[in-house]
Amino acid sequence: MNPLIDLVSCQKSIQKGVHARYRGSVDRVTGILVEATGVPAALGEMCRILRGADDSIEAEVVGFRGHSTLLMPHGDISGIAPKQSVYALKREFQIPVGPSLLGRLLDGFGRAHDGGPEIHEAIWRRVHADAPAPTERVPIQEPLQTGVRVLDGLIPLGRGQRLGIFAGS
Repeated sequence: MNPLIDLVSCQKSIQKGVHARYRGSVDRVTGILVEATGVPAALGEMCRILRGADDSIEAEVVGFRGHSTLLMPHGDISGIAPKQSVYALKREFQIPVGPSLLGRLLDGFGRAHDGGPEIHEAIWRRVHADAPAPTERVPIQEPLQTGVRVLDGLIPLGRGQRLGIFAGS
């Protein structure tokens, strides 16, 4: 066995945050649900499914069936196949939060999609966490004009308010 190959393999594992003792494998894929065996992860924890040498996808543990761990991938599931490695990341799903996100267009993972600068000043928080007490929140005082008179008149918005944008299918 070539020690140089082992060193490169270890370096890649460390860079990806992968630890061999938290490893399992894909057993089957049904629709968008991935079943893995041998993954020591708890409900709500994140895992990484390796689809190839340089390709992976994160998935959240959403349940258990017998000795299988049920995973919901966060992204495109193409390329996931049985026997691929699954690593427990030992952390929950997190997104960035902070003042630098105000006025930005974000997806469900906290990634900006508005052409603005990358988000660096934010801190990372668990998605499945208790909300802050309403009495401890800073009140919204400045109105946000949308330019649509019906919205501005009937459903006024405030600067800093969370706003969901939904589309019909």
